[in-house]
Amino acid sequence: MDKKSIFFSSTLVLCIFLIPFTLSTVSRDLGTYSSCSTLELVAAIHTPTNDELSIAIRGNYAYLGSDDNNGYITIFDISDPYNPVQVGTTGKTGQEMFRLRTYGNSLYAANDANGLVIYDISNPISPTKLGSRKDGQYASSVYVNEHTYPYVYVTYLYTTGKELAIYDVSDPSLISLVAQYDASGSMHGYDVCVRDGLAYISSGHEPNALDIVDVSNLASPRKVGYWNTGRQPASGGLVVNGHYAYLAVPEDVEERGVPGGLRILDGSDPTSPILAGSYSLLGNHWKHAAQWIDVVDHYAYVVTSHNPYVTTTPGTKDALWMFDVSDPSDPVLVDFLDLGALGTGAPTAVKVEGNFAYLASSDFRGVAPDPHGLQIVKVTTPTPPVITATTDIHPQALNLRSKGKCITAYVELPESYDVNDINVSTVMLNDTILAELHPTEVGDYDNDGVLDLMVKFSKAEVIAYVLTNIDSSKLEGLSRPYVMEATLAVTGRLYDNTSFVGYDTVYVIFGYVPIP
Repeated sequence: MDKKSIFFSSTLVLCIFLIPFTLSTVSRDLGTYSSCSTLELVAAIHTPTNDELSIAIRGNYAYLGSDDNNGYITIFDISDPYNPVQVGTTGKTGQEMFRLRTYGNSLYAANDANGLVIYDISNPISPTKLGSRKDGQYASSVYVNEHTYPYVYVTYLYTTGKELAIYDVSDPSLISLVAQYDASGSMHGYDVCVRDGLAYISSGHEPNALDIVDVSNLASPRKVGYWNTGRQPASGGLVVNGHYAYLAVPEDVEERGVPGGLRILDGSDPTSPILAGSYSLLGNHWKHAAQWIDVVDHYAYVVTSHNPYVTTTPGTKDALWMFDVSDPSDPVLVDFLDLGALGTGAPTAVKVEGNFAYLASSDFRGVAPDPHGLQIVKVTTPTPPVITATTDIHPQALNLRSKGKCITAYVELPESYDVNDINVSTVMLNDTILAELHPTEVGDYDNDGVLDLMVKFSKAEVIAYVLTNIDSSKLEGLSRPYVMEATLAVTGRLYDNTSFVGYDTVYVIFGYVPIP
């Protein structure tokens, strides 16, 4: 990426421009996302375990969780998605790795009868166990991000009345239970997502439901909304973006007039969620079992596989399905990839990062003797829009001799976008300096009635960046302070992978300090 420095010698003003994106007209019109995408299998790696059940991505590494015969986590280097390399594994746990999540340098596992297990992945190829805790029969899913940390949400199976547990993991070696929640009297908690102080919990086995729970008071979760899903959702079958909840339903059967497969709920009124849209995968009982869902860039990705415990009906597809959900009321099938026909095994989980979909796959304990492990699919889509943010950086004057530790940026998004959807771990200054994960805050610092996100950057890193990108010879021999002007870019992505960029100008004050 080009870095341009423009000097105005008469006033000794420096402008530093680092523009990480080519800006274009921003549009959310469906036409921006025309159905011309393609899915192409580019890599498939066999693993020694019977089933790979879950997947998480952190940087250049993919973590796959396996079944109850082994309970491994297998690590792949995916820096070259066309040539992934297995680089490590954990020891056996003896229990299924139903769900994996990463946050910071930690990996959080819903490890079946072992409950919540936390690993240190600061050395990504050699995870070390930090701690564990169990407050139910079988941990099925786990949720954590920068908005919830240090609190982690875990769902449990066969734990009537206590399907959700909320933990404080400030000290991962001494995990403490904060609260438990009864998910509509169900026996099983399948999956959980948290957004804006609300926990969305999919549960099953009389009734099968999605609960919306107010967790603003963590010690006393309170149900505010409920929706009967008809059939039990998948473990890994829930994603919440904005006020929409996306569900993958394993049993594709007509019930209550609502088809299975993909369902999209509108939770703009959390006390009364309604069905916004749905897509039935052929409409035959057990024809396609939707296993997992991910939603990125207004596309939903669903993996399906036949269910060998009930039937191996001819015509079933082990496949990756891609839907355009720009209009949640009318999801459109864009493409599907028949992985079964390619002989790569039955997909059980999917995570989309950048231009690739990473899949875990299974042989369902030998019933369908297909190769299993890691599959990587290239996703070709129209370039998503880059939205323009309003950005204010403080202090406006950056004194190289001051003792402050941080520089603060406030980011506002255009109307129809929500700063709560910003993935703080992607926010950068001049595409170089990562924002600190803590502290962050959503508020209205300029009192303009528009919410903004506050993030902080290390002042030392910003100063080092500025000094590296100036022509220091222009400042030689200075005997008094001089002020230079720098235009900085704050960039990042929303959870649906929409990118944003905003600019602000600061003044760099050079005192009686030698310029390297």
